[in-house]
Amino acid sequence: MSVSGTKLYRRIKKKLKDEGMSADELTTIGIRRKLQDESLTPLLRYHLNSFLWCKSCALTFTRLKRIREMLNRSLYPKKGESKSKRIKNWMAYNYQIYSVVFQSILEVTILLTNEVLDLGYPERQCRYESLRENKKVKASGVNPVLKQIYEDTLRHKENKNKLVHQGKSISIPREYKATKEIQIDISTLTQDISADETEIREFLEGLVAASQKRKFIGDLENECNSIRSKVEKLFDKLLPQYIKIQAFYK
Repeated sequence: MSVSGTKLYRRIKKKLKDEGMSADELTTIGIRRKLQDESLTPLLRYHLNSFLWCKSCALTFTRLKRIREMLNRSLYPKKGESKSKRIKNWMAYNYQIYSVVFQSILEVTILLTNEVLDLGYPERQCRYESLRENKKVKASGVNPVLKQIYEDTLRHKENKNKLVHQGKSISIPREYKATKEIQIDISTLTQDISADETEIREFLEGLVAASQKRKFIGDLENECNSIRSKVEKLFDKLLPQYIKIQAFYK
């Protein structure tokens, strides 16, 4: 299942469609534009605010998928650059983007919780530390799953701080960066096929790097699948709260 397939997402989307909203109006840009309308009823505004972060959450997973697809592309090395070096540089570049987007899962789910539970925190002041101590949040039963999402994004939060706030670059995890030793007698091989030893070594190192990249992509996908299941669980936990709170606006 995907986030957009959860009952909460589909229920709010149906409510907004029943209000006559078009597909263009149900984009994040369209929703933000609609929210500027001061004549909105409190109930419609509640639906819109809640769906904005449902939609943003779904889009975050779409972006993560696109990053993995980009990472899977084959790139030709630049002049004077080995294939293995090109692959490692491409992995590092995409991993930096991946870390920032992955960490935003926590931010988006916190904002979603804030709107669905009608907590009233301003967007810029909405933090995990504040929500976990909130009485409504504790009573709703979402704290355990929010804690899991927080813990899963913690490593990427450190990466984002280095990249965005400290201006430092981040590298791929060590297990994908280290060059594996090639267990083969290069000199004997080059004599057998009359080839340059450097070219053969670079070719083999390129194969090793390509293999590491495939494993890297697979591990990122597993990480995304793991946190998506927790986000879907959060959506399920928020559904009864959404049904209860919207009744107060009617």
